[in-house]
Amino acid sequence: QRTEETQGGQKPSFIMDWLERINVDHLDFARFLKTPDREGKKTKSIPPGDLSPGVQASEECPSTAPPLGPSQTPNVKDTIELSSQEGRASKSSIRKLNLSPSIHSFRKQSIMMGNGWNAKGLQKAQEGNWEKALSCWENALEIRQQVLGPQHSDVANTWNNIGIALGKLERFPEALVAMQKALELRISQHGTEKHTEIAATYHNLANIHQQAENYHEALKLLACSMSISQSLLGKKDIQVARTRMAMGHAHFDAGEYLEARVAYREALGIMELCHRAGDRGGLDCSIEIDQCHRDIEETERFLLTSGGINVRGKEKP
Repeated sequence: QRTEETQGGQKPSFIMDWLERINVDHLDFARFLKTPDREGKKTKSIPPGDLSPGVQASEECPSTAPPLGPSQTPNVKDTIELSSQEGRASKSSIRKLNLSPSIHSFRKQSIMMGNGWNAKGLQKAQEGNWEKALSCWENALEIRQQVLGPQHSDVANTWNNIGIALGKLERFPEALVAMQKALELRISQHGTEKHTEIAATYHNLANIHQQAENYHEALKLLACSMSISQSLLGKKDIQVARTRMAMGHAHFDAGEYLEARVAYREALGIMELCHRAGDRGGLDCSIEIDQCHRDIEETERFLLTSGGINVRGKEKP
């Protein structure tokens, strides 16, 4: 996992389930794609209606996802079936577009184009160009919804990426809608919340709330993410440590330094266990351990200057 500094001097947040490794072939194909200039425009694929956060503030994770809203694109099946008469009409249309008359070839080219836009978005995100990344992922989403269907796993991944980009651009209501869409699709695909992708999506939702300075909502979502990870991976897994560290960041940004120190210390203990296991061929957690030590030291400095008490009131009403 990677971390990135958020704006406004906040603690960095772990980006879960992202960045995915860029496929070299997809990126090579993306060289022929020109990113449109959509700067300043709203994300087309997000409904203009309810922009409220998809996850309600509660002490427990929702057991099931709310029903998906109507798609803005036709519900195209994974396999495109045409009658012979429809096929003849489509061939004429395809020839006008200088495309292969083969429906299978057309679908394959469309999938490649969606993958290309996705890869280009990942590249732009790595460069910190979130506007361009968002434009690429909007294109990928439009293609993937039409070709693969609106409930495909690649569509869920694209909603996830769009949510991250919108959060980085401080378009928080839209970011929450996009990330909630990814959560709904992933719960629907897996049929349960007990999956690492679901834990990751809860973590990403929490990141958006933290960026929007809604720290207590972020903490509730991180608790959901950690509970799922613990049930699947055990209480001493590195993902659990990373989520606990993220909870420390949220407490710190909220001025809750006592709680932050507790979270950092718990994360550090797990990381050190994972690192010792790394000496036997497992993880090298040295960088994360060093960062955790620095976070603990910084938190203790704030506790000293505040007389050992928390400093509240940093959270937006």
